[in-house]
Amino acid sequence: MKRIEVIKPLSRPPQASRWPTIVVVILCLYGLAMNSVRDVVYTQQSSMQESLHMTTSDTSNTLAVGYAAYAIGKIAYGPIVDAVGGKWSFVASLGGAALATFGFAFAKTGHAYMLCWAVSRFAQPAAWLGLAKILSQWFPYHQMGKLFSLISAMVYVFDACLRFGISGMSKAGLTWREIVLVTASVAALVAVVSMVQHTRMLLLTNACLAWHANHLCDPKLFCTAAVAGR
Repeated sequence: MKRIEVIKPLSRPPQASRWPTIVVVILCLYGLAMNSVRDVVYTQQSSMQESLHMTTSDTSNTLAVGYAAYAIGKIAYGPIVDAVGGKWSFVASLGGAALATFGFAFAKTGHAYMLCWAVSRFAQPAAWLGLAKILSQWFPYHQMGKLFSLISAMVYVFDACLRFGISGMSKAGLTWREIVLVTASVAALVAVVSMVQHTRMLLLTNACLAWHANHLCDPKLFCTAAVAGR
């Protein structure tokens, strides 16, 4: 008589309880990478504008265009984030802002500067909407206040250290274009690594769900980390 093996559902792995903490740390690092592409423009703004021969009027117009692009992004990304999930929104936002920051390094005119700033500001809102989406799926509603305050505070602490780092690069003799390239490269690397990791988790999730269909085992035991993708 053929032996039938019964597969029992596994208990929740103890490592799963560490994921919420890991998620918060990763989001803080994402926030630092996003702020870096913004801060490098703020800290090098005077040198950039002097090099591009921009007037005070040009600067005011650039800021106005940036605020308008940011507001449009806030409105436009709401339904998009709900549709594609928080992780993809954050990665796409960081990648778009990093590409725009690369553009600053090669800008030759004030109009090019304005265009890069508008693209960067338009891309940025998706990151914070994505962050809210991710937190809402990892933590209960009554913890949102302290989590947002914690992440915001940590990002600004890292932000202060980042500005010291940018200042150190200036003192080391790097030009503003070189500083912008370094910052944009780091942000782009974070976006690419995150995209690869997220794609890998989606493939793993699909494999787990397929295995679940054949073995009737709870797929959540295998796909805990993949929840962060939505």
